[in-house]
Amino acid sequence: MKVVSNPGGRSYHYYNPETKLNVMTKTDGNFISGWKLSDTQSSDLIGNGNVF
Repeated sequence: MKVVSNPGGRSYHYYNPETKLNVMTKTDGNFISGWKLSDTQSSDLIGNGNVF
């Protein structure tokens, strides 16, 4: 599982590139959301550290 911090460091993305599933938490570990990413969203997350 890949962990990516978004710009500003307010949350973490836990991303599995095999399933394209992404879970986002606050830095304290509290759950925010989870979803399956599209190819474009996956590229944004890996390249920019966030999903646009």
